[in-house]
Amino acid sequence: MITKQHSFSSGIIVSVLLGVLVDVSGGMMNIQLIPQNPVIGGSVTMSVTGITGRIRYFIWYKGLKKSYDHIILTYIPDGNPPLSPGPLNNSRMTPLLNGSLQISNLNRMDEGNYSVKIQADNQSDPEVYLKIYDMVGKPTITASTSHPKKNDTVTLTCTSTNAERIVWSRVPSGATLSSDNRTITFLIINHMNSGDYQCEAANPVSKKTSDPYTLTVASTALCPTSGIGLGGRQIAGIVIGTVFGIFILEVIVYFVLKAKRKTPSSTVYENAQVPEQHIYEKTIPGTQGKLSQESNYEELTHKDKSIYSTMESASEKH
Repeated sequence: MITKQHSFSSGIIVSVLLGVLVDVSGGMMNIQLIPQNPVIGGSVTMSVTGITGRIRYFIWYKGLKKSYDHIILTYIPDGNPPLSPGPLNNSRMTPLLNGSLQISNLNRMDEGNYSVKIQADNQSDPEVYLKIYDMVGKPTITASTSHPKKNDTVTLTCTSTNAERIVWSRVPSGATLSSDNRTITFLIINHMNSGDYQCEAANPVSKKTSDPYTLTVASTALCPTSGIGLGGRQIAGIVIGTVFGIFILEVIVYFVLKAKRKTPSSTVYENAQVPEQHIYEKTIPGTQGKLSQESNYEELTHKDKSIYSTMESASEKH
């Protein structure tokens, strides 16, 4: 019988303890940021949840310590006046009757730890960290070398302000990304590494994409000093081809000069070497007959000789 009484009493104690735990857990206070990601120039409400009963007073602090120097404000509903500003108070901070705190026209100095001590049917001092965001700047890409060649190592860097996350549009095989993804390093394998690269910078309130960065891999054929990939046979073939080309050029020059030497003079003598002879007739003055005479075209070359002088010579002979 005593044993049963002890068992019954233990069960009651356990039930009471569980009930207390449920009530306490149900009355836990928390601070919720509205909006969750406030921005520069905007406003935020640090809303307190989990309050039970009537609020007797609440005190807001900024910083890790809960001392007088860190007090933003004290609010006592029945006080006269109810609001007592603290050392860290400013005109942009407004208490709400439900124990919350509102800050307008946010700037970077408003970031930090905030806590509130609330006296109601339950009592707690929840904390929250206020982070303020700004729009990300448009990212830009720079390269460690502008015209890489095969077997060169290239590092691309994505730069942006207020970015918390960087995402690349393409990542070559075997590339190495930095811990924050801001740089990407890879070995140039071939021309397939050429092309456009882009990066996206983002934070919880905004994101922007860079302009395409065009990476051009220089051809090794344009780099005679590199000597990469040339064997002995290839070098010998290049030397032989060069010598043969020079020889062909010399032969062409020789024949051109020889042809110029054989070019005849530009002076032309009319019918000077025509062997064909013709018979023509001369009429001798004072006679009725005609004299036949053989001649060739050589006589035609003397164009300045008058035919009248020839006729006069013939008359004198007779």
